[in-house]
Amino acid sequence: MGRDMTPRNDASSSHPPCRASTTASDAISRSDTRAVTIIVNTDEARVVDASIAALRTSSAEIFARGSALVDVIVVAEHQPGARVQRVGSAIVRCLPRPRLRELMSSAASYATRGARGVKRVHPPNWAVDALAARGIWPGIRPLAGVVEHPIIRVDGSILSARGYDKKTGLLCTSSLALPRIADRPTAHDVRDAVAALSDVVCDFPFPTASDRAAWLATLLTLVSRFAIEGPTPFNAIDANTPGAGKTLLADLLGCIVHGRPLARATYSPDPNEMRKLITSIAIEALPAVLFDNIDCTIGDRSLAAVLTATEWRDRVLGRNGLITVPWDTVLIGTGNGLTFTRELSRRTLASRLRCDDEQPEVRHTFRHPDLSRWVTAERARLLAAVLTILRGYVAAGRPDMRLPAWGSFEAWSALVRSAIVWALDVDPCEARLGLPKVDVETEATAAFLHALFSVQEYIDPQGRGVTTKSIFAYLARANPVDFVHAMELLCDCPRNVLPKPRALGMHLHHLRDRVVAGYRLVRVGVGGDLIRWRVEQVVRASPRQDA
Repeated sequence: MGRDMTPRNDASSSHPPCRASTTASDAISRSDTRAVTIIVNTDEARVVDASIAALRTSSAEIFARGSALVDVIVVAEHQPGARVQRVGSAIVRCLPRPRLRELMSSAASYATRGARGVKRVHPPNWAVDALAARGIWPGIRPLAGVVEHPIIRVDGSILSARGYDKKTGLLCTSSLALPRIADRPTAHDVRDAVAALSDVVCDFPFPTASDRAAWLATLLTLVSRFAIEGPTPFNAIDANTPGAGKTLLADLLGCIVHGRPLARATYSPDPNEMRKLITSIAIEALPAVLFDNIDCTIGDRSLAAVLTATEWRDRVLGRNGLITVPWDTVLIGTGNGLTFTRELSRRTLASRLRCDDEQPEVRHTFRHPDLSRWVTAERARLLAAVLTILRGYVAAGRPDMRLPAWGSFEAWSALVRSAIVWALDVDPCEARLGLPKVDVETEATAAFLHALFSVQEYIDPQGRGVTTKSIFAYLARANPVDFVHAMELLCDCPRNVLPKPRALGMHLHHLRDRVVAGYRLVRVGVGGDLIRWRVEQVVRASPRQDA
């Protein structure tokens, strides 16, 4: 884990050596058990190098994650005001400066040498700041994340031993004893594993086998996340009515994998709030987060960006500069009649519940009446079933299931999706087509282009092309309700509040040459400072019929 940075007292060293704390000439207590004394002077690089070496050889649980030093803590109680509620979770945090200084003083004695000898001092603030800002800390263990359960590695092996795993850079905090998992599971083993996991959700009203397979795919994703060398999709659980069981279905994932319900966060339509939330999740390396009962359109740009990324970069409150950290969190959302923007719909693995009861919350005929308690009691067996499916697929040579491509999620498809199809002969991605998603952005665009096509000859009788100025002049004299409403939807304005001409112009530039619902906006010229536009109907050619 990096070269030995312990200071040496030899002729090749250009820095004064670090002195042992028991040297007679040092005026430092002989009862000090710290093995190294770092003499503080103006050679700042040497002091910082020696401090890193001392931290590396100490028992301090300190790690490097991306461009930050971090440690791992367990959240013991509810935190008022926290963006994510995660009681019981082992989370990663950027090491606070006071904590770093405390660890430095525990790892080594710091002293200055003067006319009266050696005097013990605290680690100087400049050394604490310089060490934290290094960005690279030789010998400090890199931390990919924290796992509280056995997982499958990239090579197909299973990590279950508690402690730091050098192969993956993961800190495993699990103490769960699993049943034996065969190195090469048989077809019978895999069938039993599928049956065990199907039993968990036997009472949920999935309309199709693909919807059930999508839930199972999310479960496998949580266990195999660090074996997937690429992004993972957003996992949506939609229902046609309240009380259908969508939140319980999501929490069963956490009960099986983590032994408790998933960490909660509130989905916000505020872009700044979502960006800060994603940054917090990335820093803390949370394995999974549930956005429960989402009641607005899912389409945040930061969310869309992080779902196709493996790193996240942002500014952290209270710190100078930007921080870059890995992104490995699996995001899950639930809601009734979920709607998505175009960008989010293509990044979403969807599962749907369809309940025909008017009051589904009063149902009582279940195979497992207290399902959460039963799942928690059976956790080891169920988690072993997940690993058996994954291990069985890998041991079989990862056969190519010849699945339709899903751009951005090729690595996920190659492991999780393929393993599901291999074990169940059902594609979990078929549920994406069956879920009634509303692409608000595309619908608004289609409505606007259709409306503009219908009125452009009134706006521009000469046929030269409309401008934003001529559009607003037409609105002032005619006030066509349908067109006004379509423009409000396109520009995401409140009802009866028109967008600014500049905002409309920016939207027109973004729509240039895009075909939506059989219409295309084209630029037909520039007159002075005014850009002119026209909406055309696009006639698709019929497929060629060969004789």
